[in-house]
Amino acid sequence: MVHNESRARPHAEDLRRARRNLLTVCVVLLLYDFADVSIEKISLLGTELAVGRPEVLVAGLWLLFAYFLLRYYQFFTAAKSDRISEAFQVRYSHLMLQHYLPGFEHEFPKDRLRVHYDAKERIATIEHFTQNGAGEVLWNPVPLESRFVVRLWMRIRAAFRIAASTPYVTEELLPFVAAAATFTANLLPI
Repeated sequence: MVHNESRARPHAEDLRRARRNLLTVCVVLLLYDFADVSIEKISLLGTELAVGRPEVLVAGLWLLFAYFLLRYYQFFTAAKSDRISEAFQVRYSHLMLQHYLPGFEHEFPKDRLRVHYDAKERIATIEHFTQNGAGEVLWNPVPLESRFVVRLWMRIRAAFRIAASTPYVTEELLPFVAAAATFTANLLPI
């Protein structure tokens, strides 16, 4: 069975096109700015056009930049991709369990522990399960003496791992970084 990403993510193709357009105009603006290009003539289908006011072309590029940034933002928010946060949650939970498991192994079997990550509160807790008389599984939080530095280090490691080992960050966040770099580079006198 062939997996159709556009069916799973209805705006995937639009998002991909918007990303391509935004990154293209960012590269053109950055090259124009850093290479100190001067536009004098444009050849269009064999016809040479003399450009009297090249700043109008640059202003047009900046209007395209604003439009493509807006379109990318619109498709990005419409796609409501949770891939980065889900991958982060899985990795962060794994790191938390790895870090705290040695302290609980004597008390709880390894297969009866899990990490529960509350994305809204950004809190991870380790829980162990028990069964009541009716056979229902109950998850009970294990009290943790978790230091802020440990949680911060786990978050940094999880974020780095997601950025380095998955395409989600470059696919979804890199265009925003490129747009910010383009805008900032244009403001800096170089």
